[in-house]
Amino acid sequence: MQQTTLIVAVDLGTSATTGSHVIVSDSFTPDGKLHRAKGRVSVTNIRDWPGGSHGDATGNVCVPTDLIYSRAERKLLLWGFRAQQYLDDPCPDLSPDEVFVVEHIKLLLLDPIIAITNTPASRRYHALRNRLIATLGKQPEDVFEEFLNEVIAHIVGSANRKYFNGISSFKVELVLAFPSGWPDYLHTKVAGTGARAMAKAIAANNLQNMTFGIENVYTVSETLCGVKEWLRDTIAEATTSIELGCQGINLDEVHEGDCFLPVDIGGALAVSGEAVESEFETWLRSQITSEDYPEDIPHLIHQICRQFKEEKKDCGLPPGLGSTTWNIRVPRLRANPDKGFVKDFLKIERRTIEKCFDPVFDVLETAIEKVLREVESITTIVFLGQFGSSSEYLRKRMAKSHISELVKLRHSDSGKLNVVRGAISERIISSEGFVRKSQTLKSYGTLVTLPYHEGSEGELLFPDAKRLGAIPFEKAADGYRLTVVDWAIPKGTTLEDGQTCGLGKDGQRHHTWPYSEKDIDFEDIIVVSDEVPPAPQPDGKSYTLWTEAHENNKLIVDGKKVQVQQIPFCWNLSMSQKLDASGNYLGPYALEDLETFNFPEQFQKGKRRLKLRRLEYELVWNITEMQVKVEVRPLFPNPPGPLTTQLARERPFEAHEKSYTGESRSLALERDIEISKAAVSKSSKIRRRRQQGHPITHPRNTSSPRIILHLGPQDKPDVHVSNSNTPRLAQPSASNGSELDGNDNRESCFTCMLLHTECDRTYRLNATNRTASCMTCFQHGIDCHKTRPPWDDAQLQIKVLGWQGQVSLGKRKDREEDSFAQTVPRARPTTVNPIDLTLNREPVRQNTAPVANMGQLKP
Repeated sequence: MQQTTLIVAVDLGTSATTGSHVIVSDSFTPDGKLHRAKGRVSVTNIRDWPGGSHGDATGNVCVPTDLIYSRAERKLLLWGFRAQQYLDDPCPDLSPDEVFVVEHIKLLLLDPIIAITNTPASRRYHALRNRLIATLGKQPEDVFEEFLNEVIAHIVGSANRKYFNGISSFKVELVLAFPSGWPDYLHTKVAGTGARAMAKAIAANNLQNMTFGIENVYTVSETLCGVKEWLRDTIAEATTSIELGCQGINLDEVHEGDCFLPVDIGGALAVSGEAVESEFETWLRSQITSEDYPEDIPHLIHQICRQFKEEKKDCGLPPGLGSTTWNIRVPRLRANPDKGFVKDFLKIERRTIEKCFDPVFDVLETAIEKVLREVESITTIVFLGQFGSSSEYLRKRMAKSHISELVKLRHSDSGKLNVVRGAISERIISSEGFVRKSQTLKSYGTLVTLPYHEGSEGELLFPDAKRLGAIPFEKAADGYRLTVVDWAIPKGTTLEDGQTCGLGKDGQRHHTWPYSEKDIDFEDIIVVSDEVPPAPQPDGKSYTLWTEAHENNKLIVDGKKVQVQQIPFCWNLSMSQKLDASGNYLGPYALEDLETFNFPEQFQKGKRRLKLRRLEYELVWNITEMQVKVEVRPLFPNPPGPLTTQLARERPFEAHEKSYTGESRSLALERDIEISKAAVSKSSKIRRRRQQGHPITHPRNTSSPRIILHLGPQDKPDVHVSNSNTPRLAQPSASNGSELDGNDNRESCFTCMLLHTECDRTYRLNATNRTASCMTCFQHGIDCHKTRPPWDDAQLQIKVLGWQGQVSLGKRKDREEDSFAQTVPRARPTTVNPIDLTLNREPVRQNTAPVANMGQLKP
């Protein structure tokens, strides 16, 4: 079975945006790997942008990012070429006082407080950002989303018209090229914006059957996409030259092992086309005064700067016939021989225009020299982007520089198309000949919970969790649990091609569901943080306490704020892919394919047994400079063919959400959680059924988001009741695998002694009245009293008769339920505040035998 996928790519440029789309066919190889083929359909570059001139195909590829808003209604009126036509019209239909012009919206997304550079261009856009908010009452992100809505809707509509069979049944992927050096929170916002825009485009084109989610949005580095696409074109050109028997001009330029320095001259930086325009605008304002021009000087300067955007592209080219100046007609401009002004004409020397480039290129040369000193292995510099590839003055200036004697200088011939084509290639080509190593700038992990009671791992690692600001403890079947970050990839980890697969210490996980549960799914949370994880424990695990500061992204380390990002993802059984031995797709796995087991394994009279399903799985991390993606590799027992991985579905947080603090489990499991509490008291160690072909050895604290069972050889949790009547769960103890004797030193409760029933002397907390109860009394639903209550004989006799009736009724119910194996709905567990374990601490015997622990993964 093959799945057809529509790939839509958008290069979110500063002054212009480009878009492309292509359809590919996805299938599986015999070893279970995804294979993607482009087929005969070539990549389509969007040229029919609204308002564009169909005769000028080259110019129409890049749609301007200009936006025109109504000041009164605060609505978008014009965008792209139509907005550009309005700005170029000296006498537009709409008065300039009625509209608000937004230029280079991408640059307004960057918060000025954390801007990477502080240049004249960046300061200008920071002021425009504040003006936009004050005028339109919108944030820059909202304006950017309205622009992206129009762009993506047009691309999807173009694809729908191109493929006559329609694309309604296709899967769709959206690739957004964005600066990799910008903060990660911006990449998250842009990905969310793109997902919403694509969803609107699908609805607008009546394509509701398309498969799409935010997990299908990829943000890629515009610089790396551009240089890799340039390299592909260069190698392809050299290969073609060999096949034709001609002299290949590129054969001596690219060699295996060459190190490239890509230079993408982007906006709002010290080196950019906008920086040149800023230099020109500064010079122009110093030249034109009220004595030279009696009309609206700011409007005149704005019109001239608009024309300079195109004029600067010709800087460095040979002048026209006898033209050494740039002549601009300016009615009512007065003559000024000292400035070179003539009546009604502004003449600017070509050398004056070149001087606006020189300060910018001085900064560029200095930056390149610094990089060349630090990385001596660089052999080639590649200039990318619309400005870097099309500026003739840049070519001449760099050719005269001494840098040309040190390395080879190359300029992209495709200009801005290299970036969007490279973005398409990132999703088409699953494996390539370019190997790139990088180091992670963030730390990556998932939220899990650890048992927190005396002697437990959570308490040993974080004895002062409450004082350190831990979020409220969770109450589960085995007691209180502490939320921590289980780090998978520490900051500074070296990755090859950005992929980390099959992490042993973090990959082994499992989830458990009741047998009656039909919806097999789970949800976890990825944590992306700037903090450095602590040193690993002996078992290879590294944990960080999850605090309120983490939860609210207000973490301060060494006086500096540390960004903490949470990305929820989920997986369900319908996403699985069952393959036969030849790699043919058979459909998703079914409930019958999951492993089943009983808990407790051995039947015990009067004890309820749970029938459960379990799924082992691994996490596969895919990390780039821009974002992190997680794939789930379910490990089904006895699969008919190779196992596959599925991209986990992401779900953005809603406006009212901060994060999840509860367990990740199904509703049915929440109803059954009380049953598992009763079963934990007297249970045998669960021996997992053998899994053919995929044996997995669980570590001591395997993370699992479903049911929490603290098990040992015929163990039962030992509970101490302190003077404050607050029970403390202690570490279960065993000796050489023999039967536990941890309750021998305790007396039976008064209730069981009075009823002549065997008391298990294992006490648990009753969440209703906050008192301790033995498991025998709890199962029968009667009051548990360790000592004789202050009642007279008559009152005691009445109580005993009532207890005896409840015990008899409970036995009949147990027999009926064991016969029909029905599941009883139970109350949902609660979240409680952290308990200070330093108070009223009881001594605990040393644990002498390993305890199998099925942990719990934070959703």
